[in-house]
Parts: sequence; structure tokens; C-alpha cells
Amino acid sequence: MFFNLAAFDDKNFPNHYRLGALVLNTDNGWILHEFEDAIFVFKGYVEALVLGKHVLQNLEDHKELGNFVCFRYNKRTHTISVMTNRWRGMLIWAEPGKFVSNLYQTNHTIWNDSTLVIDRALVPHETKLDIIGPAIVAPTSIESVVDNIHEIITDRVHGFLASNQLPLKVFCSGGIDSTLVWSYIKAVTDSYELILENRMQWDYFWCHNRQRILRQFWGYNQIHHWLEPCVLSSGTPGDEFMMRSPTTVNLWCMYHGLDIFDLIADTDLLHHEYFNQHKHLRLFEQQQQDRSLDAVMQLDHASFVQYVCNINANDCQHWHLGNTLTFTPLRDMRIMKLLLSLDPRDLLPQILDSAISRELISRNDKSLLDLLSGKKNTGEYLANLAQLTPR
Repeated sequence: MFFNLAAFDDKNFPNHYRLGALVLNTDNGWILHEFEDAIFVFKGYVEALVLGKHVLQNLEDHKELGNFVCFRYNKRTHTISVMTNRWRGMLIWAEPGKFVSNLYQTNHTIWNDSTLVIDRALVPHETKLDIIGPAIVAPTSIESVVDNIHEIITDRVHGFLASNQLPLKVFCSGGIDSTLVWSYIKAVTDSYELILENRMQWDYFWCHNRQRILRQFWGYNQIHHWLEPCVLSSGTPGDEFMMRSPTTVNLWCMYHGLDIFDLIADTDLLHHEYFNQHKHLRLFEQQQQDRSLDAVMQLDHASFVQYVCNINANDCQHWHLGNTLTFTPLRDMRIMKLLLSLDPRDLLPQILDSAISRELISRNDKSLLDLLSGKKNTGEYLANLAQLTPR
């Protein structure tokens, strides 16, 4: 889902769509529909809706569930509106007067709480939105939270599968989040291909931009790509939205008067070795010594939830690449707000050991728990997947 809107054909991209005086340069996998008054260039999916001209004409920016971006060129005003799903999963950068892109980084970031309209002079015009919504103020029981998250993911998977018309590939990584998404897909259908390998087929765009992408976006070091159109299920960004990201976990601990170093001492925890990596220990130390965070620690609960959610709203790791779309149902602010409504004693087992994620997997297929890595992202984390492979 890479693009560069400019006044010229960018040779780093294989496709070039003329929108008035401007050119939308893209990777593969986009579709174009032209109407009397507008041109739409779209990539991705809208959950529960089969894409067609009627759907495109009625898209509302930041409203629909899914994972997409749509450029709408107004032939009368010569402006381009950039429409995305409810919680946009990519950052956009601009060099006003020169380009707007999600490949070329600049000092001008279009954050994910902005609507975006671009005029014919390539000047971006932003309007801020509330993409987080109100926090859950009253404490919520662990049973209610698990039930609600289960319902959210179930509905999103059902909606996606009802509208998806592409071959579906499920990557089995041994990770908690990819297994969680797999469990919900498996509960509905067996019409998918289970992937037990790392696959990256090259195309024009990848060959021209590989080094830049890998340098700028760490998530592309662990993604797949096929030349034929398909969908890949992804656990991204499960660490962040399921409350296991080192950055926000330690902020949460500090806010509740808990010491992260004491909590991660238990060697039996799934996340023990992950949180004890040097880069994370250093992060925890820096946060605890950062006096600018003192004001954050004094926020009321609702404001603190807004603060943490805003961090994750702009944490973007990977998005569609070429003809491979990624299904990312865990990017859902409702899940994170539910978790943040829990009493600290109830949330800690999720933070340290993915207890809630394990319970959700069990509701769909308890046997999948046997495939999970013994430790998150460390050691021989694929070992438990050997039972799915030839000896």
C-alpha cells in the first residue's frame, strides 16, 4: 500500500495514475474506478463489504473497519481526499509543494488523527479528529473484558471472511498474536493455506525500494509477499493493542506505582526474556528517569488512557505490500480501552504472560496453545511448530 503523490512519474513505482495535474505513483494491487465527477484509486479491504463502485462512492474517512486507503480526485475542485479505515495503520509524510507519500519520510508527518485533503499545488490540508473516543471510566471485570474482546474479534473475522474474495494465507509463527488471529479464522472456516515458511517473492517495487523499506519500517523484516493477489493474516499490532508493548507497559506500571523490574524477574513468564532484553531494560530506565513524564503520571485515569492510546494509534509497523494484503483485526482501539479498564491485578497476567490472549485462543481451539513459543521472540521460538512439519 505504498504511494507517492507528486507532479511526475516516480520510477521507483511500477504504476502511475493521472489525477488532474498530479500523478499517484503506487506499488501493485490498486484498483481504479472513474466516475463523471471523480476518480477513485483504492487498495485494501473494507470489512463486511464487497468492494464495488457503490461502496467507493459511499466511503467515509476514518469510519469503516478494514485496512485500506482510497484517493478520491474531485474533477471539479481538483482536490484529492485521502480516505482510510477507522484506525489507519500507516503514517503519511509530506513535503508541501513537492509530494505526499508513505514511503519518503520528511519532518512533516500526517498523524493518524488527521483527515487529509491535497490541493493541486500539492499542499496538504489537515483536520484533526478524535479517533480514540472516551475511556471506560468504571472498572470492568475480567470476565466482561474477555467476553467483549472475544465478540469484537469474532465480528471482525466474520465480516472480513464474508466479503473477502482472495485466497487466504495464515502464517503460523508460534507467536501469541498470529496464533490468536488464526484461532478465530479457524473457528469459522478451513478455507485457507497454512504457511510454515518465510516467503518473499520479488517484484518491481520491492527490487527498487527494498533497502529503504527495511531501514525505515522494521515490520518488513518479518513479512511475506506473493506475486499473485492474496490475503495474509497478521497478528500486527498485537503487542501494542493487547497491552504488551514495552513502551506503554512501563508507562502503565509507573502510573500505577509498580516497578517493571520487579515484575519481569519471574523466569517462567512468557515475556521474561523479551522484556529483559538490553534495549528494553534501557528504555525502562530512561522512562523512569524522564522528568517530562511527571505530568503524565498525574493525569486522571481517562486522560492517561487517552495518552497511551494516542501512542499506539501512531505505531505503524507494516501495511499491504504489492498484491499481498494483510488482515489485521487486532488493530482495534476498543480492545485496548477494554484492557485499560481492568484492575491492575487483572491486567498484569496479560502484560507478563499473555493470559487473556491465551484464554481467547482456548475459546476457539485449545490445542493451538501447544504451538505457542515457549518464550516470546527469543531462543528456538519455532520449536513447538515442529509437530506440524515433516520429521
